[in-house]
Amino acid sequence: MRDIGWGAERRAVKYLKSRGYKILCTNWTCYAGEIDIVAYKERITFIEVKSAFSGFCSPCEQFNFRKKKNLIRAINNFLLKTYSPDLPIPDYQVDLICVSRNPNKKKGIVISHYSDVLESI
Repeated sequence: MRDIGWGAERRAVKYLKSRGYKILCTNWTCYAGEIDIVAYKERITFIEVKSAFSGFCSPCEQFNFRKKKNLIRAINNFLLKTYSPDLPIPDYQVDLICVSRNPNKKKGIVISHYSDVLESI
C-alpha cells in the first residue's frame, strides 16, 4: 500500500518539476504528521498527494478534516523549524494533487492539481 503512495508522490514531483516548481523537500515529518512535498514557484507551496486506484473513492475524498488539521500542524512546525523567529513567516499556499486511474483507459493515469486548498479548510 505504501508503494502506491510513494509512486503517486514520485509522479507528483515529476509533474511539478515539469511546471517549473523547485522541489525543496519531500516526506518532511514531525510529531504532527508529514508534508508530502514542499516546493517553490513564486511562493512556498506545501503539497498533499492523495492517490486512489481501486475506483471505490476519489483521492480528493481522502483529504478529510483530520488530515487537513494534521497538515496545518505539520506546516506550522516546518515554518517554525525552518525560518528564524526574527523574520516574518513567508507567503505560502497549500495545494492538493490527486493521482488516480483514468477510467477511460486501462493503463492511463490522471493527475489533478488543486491550488490553494487552505481556503476550503
